[in-house]
Amino acid sequence: MTKSDTPSGWMGDDAGEEQSENPSSDDEDLEEQGRRAKIRRSIRQGLTVPEIAKIHSIPLSVVQSDIRALKKATREEILNAEGYDELGDAVEALREIESLALLEMIGARAGSSERNACLRTALQARKERTTLLQDAGIIPKVADKLDIQAIVGILELPTDQLEEKRKEIVRRLQMVDEIENAPIDE
Repeated sequence: MTKSDTPSGWMGDDAGEEQSENPSSDDEDLEEQGRRAKIRRSIRQGLTVPEIAKIHSIPLSVVQSDIRALKKATREEILNAEGYDELGDAVEALREIESLALLEMIGARAGSSERNACLRTALQARKERTTLLQDAGIIPKVADKLDIQAIVGILELPTDQLEEKRKEIVRRLQMVDEIENAPIDE
């Protein structure tokens, strides 16, 4: 590797050499990253390009250039993502959300709105996880075996009826667990 091949800021074997030809480039990179983070947040908030430029006092052409760079980076990240790693991370996050919601539900007073909210969160996380695995073709669609609409309908029940349905929901969720954990026939 020649000196011209080394990245800016990299320090080779000769510690006496200058670390970067342009010491301000690191500061410029940080400034660019910060600016792009502001632009990304503004886009998520629904602001237009001219609004973003005005609010953050950034030239319109820079905002447009940064948006192109953000889109390119996102596209590259998606194209380079390991599908099963991303799927596994998403499934694990949903499993964690479900577990935490069920733990919170256990500590909540029976019939309380807090308990109902925890149950809704757990059910939604389970539903999302199952749908994700079904869409990926990892588990079969089981809508005919498990009436998802009946479970979702529970969310609209008054608080006093919700506890009665809890056992039924737990039983149905256990069925999904059995299906997810069933051995795969080859």
